[in-house]
Amino acid sequence: MEIHTYTLGSYQTNCYIVSGDGKGCVVIDPADNGDAILRKVKSYGYTVEAIFLTHAHFDHILGLGRLVSLSGNVPVYLHKDEVKYLENAYLNLSEEVTGTPYTYFDNLHVLNDNDKISAAGVEFSVIHTPGHTEGSVCYRAGNTIFTGDTLFAGSIGRTDFPRGNYDVLISSLEKLKRIDEDCDVYTGHGRPSTLLYEKQFNEFMQ
Repeated sequence: MEIHTYTLGSYQTNCYIVSGDGKGCVVIDPADNGDAILRKVKSYGYTVEAIFLTHAHFDHILGLGRLVSLSGNVPVYLHKDEVKYLENAYLNLSEEVTGTPYTYFDNLHVLNDNDKISAAGVEFSVIHTPGHTEGSVCYRAGNTIFTGDTLFAGSIGRTDFPRGNYDVLISSLEKLKRIDEDCDVYTGHGRPSTLLYEKQFNEFMQ
């Protein structure tokens, strides 16, 4: 599996381009500038097969509509509890932070906890990890986990945004702690880590 990190936008959000067959790819969290993301995808020789959202805060979705359009209306996957964030500029924070409301409605494929998705030669499993938002998820592919804003290297996502919940997020971290294998952790912001390291040294995982 090939993983390319493309950090975008004023909040330095990590957008991931993931391929298992060297031809198609999954884009995880198209943070900003769909045109630039597609150019990056093409530079690796890929085509976009699907877009996955770990959650729908504005800094993870501003490139979404343009990337979908440029890629032939590919499917967009997100948890069923996150659809309302994508469709509501107050919940996704775009209206408050950027001053320009951003919403998206098309090509949505809703997910539940433990769902499996096969795309671009990779099988992903869905881990529902609410707390940062109600529909936040992590995507696991083998021994790799894309954690969005649930888990960072040495920290966790904020819970002071609309419908965030600290206690729920801590419960979600318990779900990650129950994973026995060590896994590479690719976060929504900042550097990557490993699950074993976070279990040992992240105070929120103790």
